[in-house]
Amino acid sequence: MIPSSRAWFAASLCVAALLANAPATHATELNLRLIGSQQIATGTLFQGIEFGGISGLDRLVDGTYVGLSDDRGGERGTPRFYKLSLDHDGAGSNGVTINSQRFMQRPDGSAFPYSLRTVDPAGIRVLPSGNLAFSSEGN
Repeated sequence: MIPSSRAWFAASLCVAALLANAPATHATELNLRLIGSQQIATGTLFQGIEFGGISGLDRLVDGTYVGLSDDRGGERGTPRFYKLSLDHDGAGSNGVTINSQRFMQRPDGSAFPYSLRTVDPAGIRVLPSGNLAFSSEGN
């Protein structure tokens, strides 16, 4: 995992938490402040796979988040995303819980192969339908 990805992930969690709780407003009126950060240690395993390399984050309607791993397949395994819970309040960030891990799927519903670099995950969004869409920087 690239250390800068961790820093971006921690900062993104805080910004996402702020935006999720902010009242609707015009972009010119939006004020952001960092309320804290959380780090998940390098080497942390979740369901037998190292967590990390988060390059995309979006909020689900239930208040949890989806975080997209930027692992491409090959040496790091199947491209995947996580469902995360963020514990935060106006005073700061109090923790991150990894709730689940899902492998990304091709249009036919099959998982991307774990042994090949098939996609380069970059961003993830929750669509109005509740489905997820992801973007790839390459491949």
